[in-house]
Amino acid sequence: MIIQEAKLKEAYYSEVDKSSQYLRKIRHDLKNKLIGIYGIEDDNELIRTKIKEIIGELEDSKKNLYTDNCILNSVLNIKYSAAQVADIKIESNIFVPKYMNIDYGDMGVLFGNLLDNAIEANQGVDRKKRWINVSVKYEEHILIINIKNSKIRGSRRKKKGYLNHGIGLNSVKQIVEKFNGIVEVQDFGEMYEVSAILYGICDDKDLGKSVL
Repeated sequence: MIIQEAKLKEAYYSEVDKSSQYLRKIRHDLKNKLIGIYGIEDDNELIRTKIKEIIGELEDSKKNLYTDNCILNSVLNIKYSAAQVADIKIESNIFVPKYMNIDYGDMGVLFGNLLDNAIEANQGVDRKKRWINVSVKYEEHILIINIKNSKIRGSRRKKKGYLNHGIGLNSVKQIVEKFNGIVEVQDFGEMYEVSAILYGICDDKDLGKSVL
């Protein structure tokens, strides 16, 4: 777990650095492009084309922002990229505070392992039918996680129980229990569904200015 957390920390800071560099580049390029457009005279079609290009670039820059919580966002970026490489369609609904009292290690192990397992389960599925649905919601000090993914009908973990398969899922269980929570996995034939509830989660208001 220590090695795993160290790797996640390295990946997290690398992702933050890449995102920061990309946003700086977008701002810099946008400024220069607007200056260029300002100098165009009597060519409305060209102006419209240039503005459309800039809007497209700004839309691309938002694709990697799944949540304002930078730690969770970094984990999602890394795992979603891996899923996209494997031709897995992803849908997600993330509604969490910008800050929560879950450190990068626990966040990475929790979501990293859950998404790794969802990606792994998709490997045997026809590429056109691969999908993962991620739902994360915060309500009154409670974090609710629900991840569904496609799988081959009849495929099951060889170990005793889905949650006992490998170090990864045992780690997930430990983190959930650390927050006095519960986790449940259900096999619906062609779909796995993992649900977890963590209690005692503090948000921006609880953590105050110390998080800034």
